[in-house]
Amino acid sequence: MKSQEIYKKAENLVHLCGTRNPEQIAKELGIWIYYEDNFNELLGMYTFRWNHRLIFLNPRMGRATKKDWVFCS
Repeated sequence: MKSQEIYKKAENLVHLCGTRNPEQIAKELGIWIYYEDNFNELLGMYTFRWNHRLIFLNPRMGRATKKDWVFCS
């Protein structure tokens, strides 16, 4: 997927959800967020399991990084 397409999808999500807050967008899309203490160098991951969309995040990531994490639907 080209970067321009990703940007357009992200902007559509922002418009649809009325926010740029990634946690709020995930909630609006029905994506569950979990904080996983077992990640050492990994910041996070997305998966589809048990018929649910899930994001696992490293709780030790910096505040600026956490604010800027991005996902694609």
